[in-house]
Amino acid sequence: MHAGRPIISLGDGFHEVCVSCIRLGERGIPWGGGGYFRLIPYPLWLQGVRMILRSGMPYIFYIHPWEIDPGQPRVAGLKATNLFRQRVNLRRCEGRFAALVGAFEWMPVCDLIDGPNAGRGAAELRDDGADDFAEHPSRGDGAGREFSGGWADVDCRSRAQV
Repeated sequence: MHAGRPIISLGDGFHEVCVSCIRLGERGIPWGGGGYFRLIPYPLWLQGVRMILRSGMPYIFYIHPWEIDPGQPRVAGLKATNLFRQRVNLRRCEGRFAALVGAFEWMPVCDLIDGPNAGRGAAELRDDGADDFAEHPSRGDGAGREFSGGWADVDCRSRAQV
């Protein structure tokens, strides 16, 4: 996966949307959620998000429902490393997530896909990475919040919440 290509057309109307990465050449450090979101200090996380947005890339975030449930049952017999990975900062995750949601304006992924490709059918999306997300940089709202061009849980065909 190329860290500079967050959306890849896999076929007519079928896309792979990759979580955000902080670029290191053509590779990247995952910066889109999961264990990294729970482990990395929140102020550092925000710096990384802003760095991604300043680069002109959209910020794509994900979170598993279990990551905001510190009361979930513990799985017996896990190795210490797996237990750490599964449990680290679960008590803080919901608050961090709420803070992240409040710090930026978000949009449905389908709008992100449609935005830079308006007027072109999905089959006409470029596969060479030349779809220029830099043409759609993040914008501020005057209150210090930025528009991420990021995540939401929607069905792109019906535009209905799922």
